Amino acid sequence: MAPEHPPAGGKCEEKRPTANALAFEERYEENLFALYEDILRREYKIGRSVCFIVDKPVKREIFAADFRDRIVHHLLFNWLNPVFEPHFIKDSYSCRKGKGTSAGVRELGSFIRSCSENHIKECWVLKLDIEGYFMSIDRAILHTKIERKLRALKNPPFDLDTAFYLLRLVAFNNPTTNFVMRGTREDWRGLPKSKSLFFAASGKGFPVGNLTSQLFSNIYLDDFDHFVREELGVRRYGRYVDDMVFIHSDKEAMKALVPKIGGYLRDSLGLKLHPKKLYLQEARKGVSFLGTFLKPWRTYIGRRTKRNLYAKLTEWNILAKESGGLGQEGITSFFASINSYLGMLSHYDTFKLRSKVVARICGQILRDVAFSSDLSKASAKALMALIIFAGIGIATSSLASAQSAYFFSSGTATSTNLLAGRSAVAITSFYYNLSSLPGDSSVTIQFSQNGTSWYSSAGVLGGSDTLSTLSGASVSLSALSWSGASFYYKITMNATSDYTQSPVMRSVRLDYTPATGYGHMLAVDSTTGYMAVGGGGAGASQLSVLGGATFGSNYFTSTTTNGILVEGNVGIGTT
Repeated sequence: MAPEHPPAGGKCEEKRPTANALAFEERYEENLFALYEDILRREYKIGRSVCFIVDKPVKREIFAADFRDRIVHHLLFNWLNPVFEPHFIKDSYSCRKGKGTSAGVRELGSFIRSCSENHIKECWVLKLDIEGYFMSIDRAILHTKIERKLRALKNPPFDLDTAFYLLRLVAFNNPTTNFVMRGTREDWRGLPKSKSLFFAASGKGFPVGNLTSQLFSNIYLDDFDHFVREELGVRRYGRYVDDMVFIHSDKEAMKALVPKIGGYLRDSLGLKLHPKKLYLQEARKGVSFLGTFLKPWRTYIGRRTKRNLYAKLTEWNILAKESGGLGQEGITSFFASINSYLGMLSHYDTFKLRSKVVARICGQILRDVAFSSDLSKASAKALMALIIFAGIGIATSSLASAQSAYFFSSGTATSTNLLAGRSAVAITSFYYNLSSLPGDSSVTIQFSQNGTSWYSSAGVLGGSDTLSTLSGASVSLSALSWSGASFYYKITMNATSDYTQSPVMRSVRLDYTPATGYGHMLAVDSTTGYMAVGGGGAGASQLSVLGGATFGSNYFTSTTTNGILVEGNVGIGTT
């Protein structure tokens, strides 16, 4: 239900103003000192918040503090959190360093395995939720808890009087009396009254979105956490904000907890258990917790998260198809959002889901995007495959770079020394297999013996050769009259404006007459794209770097011994 009208001090605006943040940062030092002086003189006043509704992952009312006030919130957090952190139980997961939703899910899985002896015995899961938690926190009770704790400190590392002054201002601030509304009152339709500060009881409620609100929520339930652990004797208990989970082998014991918990919350904190969010189930049937669904030995992502992800994919696809792409700003937003989802999904058993997500992304987006091999991250796509960086992957310390799944639309690749450990009597030619060169793309190459001075094949310092022949060609290096134990190349690709195709260099090879050993120290198979580095005699050690799952052409000897195989997608083994 929407508020009947914005309270006094509120007005409607379509966009959230950012001028205050920009103005503060423009004269950052001056404004910080002014804020410092206001606090010292006890003249600091909390500014106007921005109020709006978000719909994902669930519908919520947000009060975003003024930039200046957020600095004060961080100051308070930095003072208060170290005081309370040591007293929080280990299994309180919200807004704590090293905790979070993933830690909560892992601990729940550990609790269940421990209780059920690895899913053999019966194990019961009780989940409880507090109705309208943030809007029901009593400010006076919270203030008393914090003040009592601070007064008990010996030699605090901050000024107590200033802490008390700021704490009182923040704890008793009611943002509904001084705010700017972004959007319209219609945005509040469908939001329960228990989740809106506009309907909170007098003296109760904290805004969702402020850093101090997160800390206050942990402090408010800290004594309750110890009551559960120490007085009720529940060892397997965890909490994320107001989402509580209890694990026990005895169903009746779980049922007996509910009235005791409800009584403590009501009598000590003025809170009420949500009557429609009581869950008691045997663990083997599956448990939904913090956006995931836990089954024996595996964890899946929750349905709501999947729905939100697919809905977001639909939005991106529609925008990209209508506009012919996402544009620079859009693709930046896409990376931030998709990597947030993929990063979260990668913690759980979701490779098939990640594969489906990638498969649903339209071609107008995929042409600019590449994914890591495990589909846990997206980044800007290459318009040239990294096989052209063959020389970069020769040094064993750089093998990871040669196997990278990240690409760039255009740029320059400089090899390492292709003749490392070898000596050439004459360097004769450089073979390349350019399989795609669309539109107005261009590919040029330069050569060097010291990695500093670069020449064209004709020996012109600063010159370059344009590579344009498809399906394989050689650049003669005889005019350079080079020999010795060092050789570098630098390939530059300039991206095409025709994004439907990409320039692709399938393979490269250096041809030379060796002082000892074989004629191809470095070779890349022109058909498969596999790269190999050879040894100095029949059966000697060889290093092969593959782009796929099976070994390609052997340029050295029919006998393969003591070789090391490094596969781009598999790992390290021997061949």
